[in-house]
Amino acid sequence: MQINEEFLYYLWQYKLFEVGNLTDNPGQKITILQSGKRNLFGGPDFFNAKIKIGDQVWAGNIELHVNASDWYRHLHQGDPFYDNVILHVVWNKDTEIFDKHKVMIPCIELSRHTNASILNNYRDLIYNKPVFISCETHIREVDQIVLDHWRERLFIDRLEHKSERIEKLWKSNKGDWEQTLYMLLAKNFGLQANGEAFFQLAKTISWSIVKKERNELSSLEALYFGQTGLLKDAESDSYQNLLAEKYQFLSHKYQLQGSPVLVQFGRLRPANFPTLRLAQFAALLNSRKSLFSKLISLDRVEDFYEFFNVKTAAFWLNHYTFQKEAAFIDKRLTKSFVDLLIINTLIPLKFVYFKQIGQENNEHLFEIMDQIKSEKNNLIRAFKEIGIASNNAMHSQSLIQLKQYYCEQKRCLDCEVGNFLIKSTKRAV
Repeated sequence: MQINEEFLYYLWQYKLFEVGNLTDNPGQKITILQSGKRNLFGGPDFFNAKIKIGDQVWAGNIELHVNASDWYRHLHQGDPFYDNVILHVVWNKDTEIFDKHKVMIPCIELSRHTNASILNNYRDLIYNKPVFISCETHIREVDQIVLDHWRERLFIDRLEHKSERIEKLWKSNKGDWEQTLYMLLAKNFGLQANGEAFFQLAKTISWSIVKKERNELSSLEALYFGQTGLLKDAESDSYQNLLAEKYQFLSHKYQLQGSPVLVQFGRLRPANFPTLRLAQFAALLNSRKSLFSKLISLDRVEDFYEFFNVKTAAFWLNHYTFQKEAAFIDKRLTKSFVDLLIINTLIPLKFVYFKQIGQENNEHLFEIMDQIKSEKNNLIRAFKEIGIASNNAMHSQSLIQLKQYYCEQKRCLDCEVGNFLIKSTKRAV
């Protein structure tokens, strides 16, 4: 089996080898007092370590290699950053190593002290060819406490990942939370197909413009439909023409310039047509005046549903587009769509906001996510098939994070599930 340095780092950091019978080159006993802290930058692999060789205690750095000769291959012998290396940890001791003073560096050969079960478990995870994920045949063996803890950590990881863009946007908006929320909501109203287009639309029609025009729903619709080029070639005496005339006035008033923000209709169900989503977005901004202060204070999913329960303009009750009339249906936002807004916009925004004001409360976010049904997609179904159920939105978000940032990148050594299975001595056959 091929061994790499990441695996050696893992063995050393978690002491997954027999630590009671270690000796250095001349045969003196080595005791690990502190394994050190992993160095993710240049220089030795672990620093601030402490070991005891015979009766002498040494403090300094640890360097790890697959082969001892890698010390010379990497030219460490002439690098002053490695002058304070007190121990060389290798898998294969193929040569003796000396420092610049010609003094032999103490060495531990981990292959002689690592249990075969650790190697077999590692091999099964890293080198197998799974249908879905590396641990698919063994993940059910993981203790429930481990899974629950890891789910929470993965959910926070996902929030931190999403928060990077939100924090960047908030800073570009000069600390304006209202403008930031407005742009994020716009993006998520567009979903995957039109999310970026709606985001750009919210840039061209800023929150300051919306605040001035939101008392009249038709003005908001005129702005959004006009900026997306959806008011061209309007028939006279039509609703579309009424909005086109209003857009002509508003575009001159606010000096709106540039090419239209293009939106997509292809492969979308009528309920997700950009015309309807923009009409719903305009209706929300028209009906709810205290957007940020209200949404940031809500902590019950039912209250979110009530907040987003707004009526579109009457025209959209029997239309999905301007050109074609459809069956009469109330086009309010569905609960499943509001769930997506909570998951992808409001929870990440809460996470960033409370962190910025120094009032982090992750339990509060867990409680909200527990109230939302699990997302349904092929990934969640695949996890269910291998025995990992998703009971709420926190579960589904954590599983998405697990698959995208751990399983697909074979980061089993950084995963609590992988850790449990590698260390396990009671693996099912």
